[in-house]
Amino acid sequence: MRFELTTLTLARLCSTPELRPHPCSPAMRARAAPREGAYVLRKAKSNAIGHFAMIKPAPKDLFDRLDALGLAHETHTHEPIFTVEEGAHLKAQWPGGHSKNLFLKDKKGTLVLISALDTTQVPLKHLHREIGTGRLSFGKAELMEEVLGVSPGSVTIFALMHEQTQHLDHVILDAALLAHNPVHFHPLENNATTAISPDDLMTFVRDCGFEPRIMDFEGISTPPRD
Repeated sequence: MRFELTTLTLARLCSTPELRPHPCSPAMRARAAPREGAYVLRKAKSNAIGHFAMIKPAPKDLFDRLDALGLAHETHTHEPIFTVEEGAHLKAQWPGGHSKNLFLKDKKGTLVLISALDTTQVPLKHLHREIGTGRLSFGKAELMEEVLGVSPGSVTIFALMHEQTQHLDHVILDAALLAHNPVHFHPLENNATTAISPDDLMTFVRDCGFEPRIMDFEGISTPPRD
C-alpha cells in the first residue's frame, strides 16, 4: 500500500528542523500534491452530501422549533423502539395515527422519505413507477445519518429540520396517516414519541422547505412485471 504526504504533513516537514528533509525538494512537493482525480472525487462527494458537515438537531431543537411556530405537541418517553412491532404495546395508550418512516434510494442516488400509517402496506416493488424514480431500496445507515441526521430506528418526518435533508428528492406522506388526529412520530430519537395534529405537521414540513406529496398507497394497483 502506498501512502502519500498530505499538504499539512509536508508543511510540518518543511518547518520543523528535526523532521525537515534536506532539502525539501520539488519532487517531494510533487508527491505531496493530491492527484487530480482524487481531488475531484472528494470535492464532488463533499458538494453532494457534505459528510457530517452540519450539526445534527436534538429533540430539544425540534421542540423549540415547534414552539416557535406555535404548533401544539405532546411527547411521551419510553424505552428505545426499533420496529413497529416493538411499539405495539404503547399504541393503545396514545390514540391517533402511529407512523412508520422509510428512507429509500434508487441506484442513481435519488433519495425518498416516506411517512406512512404503521398498518399501511407501502408497495416498494412498484412505487418507483408512481413517483418517477428507479427501483427503490432502503438507504444504508451511514447515508441515513448524513442526510437525515438520525440513526436506524429513529427515522422520522421531524428529521426534515436537518439542513442536509435538502438533498431529498421526494417527501411522501400517507393519506391514511393524515386521516388520524393526532399523528405520532419519534422526535429524532427512538426513546420517545411526539404527537402533533396533521395540519400542524404540514405547517412544520413546509417550514422546512418541502411540499410533500400525499399518496393513497392502498389505491396503487400492482402493474405488470417489467
